[in-house]
Amino acid sequence: MIAKLLLQNTIFIVAIGALLFAAAGWPQWPAAWVFLAIGAILGTAA
Repeated sequence: MIAKLLLQNTIFIVAIGALLFAAAGWPQWPAAWVFLAIGAILGTAA
């Protein structure tokens, strides 16, 4: 069950990252990286 939740969180973070960086047009957007890192940490901790 924990592995499933971690997989779902990983897929969610990757999907959100893809949308953010596709909209920005380039992956060197520090605020988006911070947002994704916080989301990954909080998603795992929850």
